[in-house]
Amino acid sequence: MTASQEEFSFNWTLKDYDSLVTGMKEDATGDSLSDIIEKYGKPSSARFGEYSEENLFLTYAAMEYGINEDQRNLKLVFYKNGSDYYLMNKEVFYLPDDQFPTKEADPNKNLWTKEVFQQVIVGDSNTGQGGMSYEEVIALGGLPYEATLFAYGGGIFEERKELQIFYKNGSGSKQTFVDFRFVRQKDGIYRVYAKNGTFYN
Repeated sequence: MTASQEEFSFNWTLKDYDSLVTGMKEDATGDSLSDIIEKYGKPSSARFGEYSEENLFLTYAAMEYGINEDQRNLKLVFYKNGSDYYLMNKEVFYLPDDQFPTKEADPNKNLWTKEVFQQVIVGDSNTGQGGMSYEEVIALGGLPYEATLFAYGGGIFEERKELQIFYKNGSGSKQTFVDFRFVRQKDGIYRVYAKNGTFYN
């Protein structure tokens, strides 16, 4: 049921992830395992629950083949109903997306000083409420060199989406590293809930 390294490819996009329908055993809903594999290919790993075959856990991740530079990772949980399995939970980690563009880090240009960094308002550590928006942060520091999405939930759990962006500037021992974490609000805006910075200027 799992793919060999030659067979495996990670084709998932955020749109694909969002289109996955999760359900619950009580009302027999959710995308079927057979449909998902037909559409997206075989996973890198698959296992049953510890004590029974009532639940099935799939992972799509290049890291499982020792390709550590590709951190994209999708996890799906299914429940058994009759002869097939149906999706009840989904998670994705380190997923890039076109709506959050990136650019190469410029060693000669550093927009993030301690003073600019301090201007970024951090919202509630859980909800991000009151924090600066993604657009406001980009306006201060330009595009990051890395931006990835994390999402989880479905079924009985409320879905949560997070965005993490990284900046690095300078070279050698005089590098600046800055990262921000955002959580998506009900209105679709991503707001800062955490920030970290290391400065050498």
